[in-house]
Amino acid sequence: MELFIQDIQHPQVLLLFVFAYLLGSIPFGLILSNYFKKVDPRNIGSGNIGATNVIRAAGFKVGLLTFILDFSKGAIPVWLALSLGFSYESQAVVGLLAVIGHCFPVWLSFSGGKGVATGFGVILVLSLLLAGITYLGFLIAFSISYRFTKQVSFASLTAVLVLMGADHFVIQNGFVAGIIVIIALIIVFQHKSNLRKLF
Repeated sequence: MELFIQDIQHPQVLLLFVFAYLLGSIPFGLILSNYFKKVDPRNIGSGNIGATNVIRAAGFKVGLLTFILDFSKGAIPVWLALSLGFSYESQAVVGLLAVIGHCFPVWLSFSGGKGVATGFGVILVLSLLLAGITYLGFLIAFSISYRFTKQVSFASLTAVLVLMGADHFVIQNGFVAGIIVIIALIIVFQHKSNLRKLF
């Protein structure tokens, strides 16, 4: 925590905080769907700008590219914080701001995606082990649930629950573990419409 306090007194880390939010807030799903297929994913399917709904609106290739770019929005700022030598706590805060930017982008009246791809990008850089456990949880849930519900959201939410469960055991830094829980709760909140459908 002392290192984090030292970091936030550094102008460079404050610029990185702003960069993380602004990068996270770029609506790649909306931009790519409009560019390649001239469609607005907000008017199709779930109305979300994330990769899953972009696949419905603009096809698999555009959806896959959306996932990669949304994933990068989380991974790149955290990797930059790591590369610049900022503390683990600062890296986690940078990741949180990227997820907040994706879910609540200033360009779209703070109505964005659900944060799964961006959040996974953050977790992958913060902890490869935690990311692996979370991804395994997603794969298991997806293999079971998709054949019955055709809903990716159930697997995503299961992965978030796995993330929160494993977080306490994998991440030894209490501050960072807390930030990861906040990221997970934001993703769950963004899935509220999916939860209603699933129930």
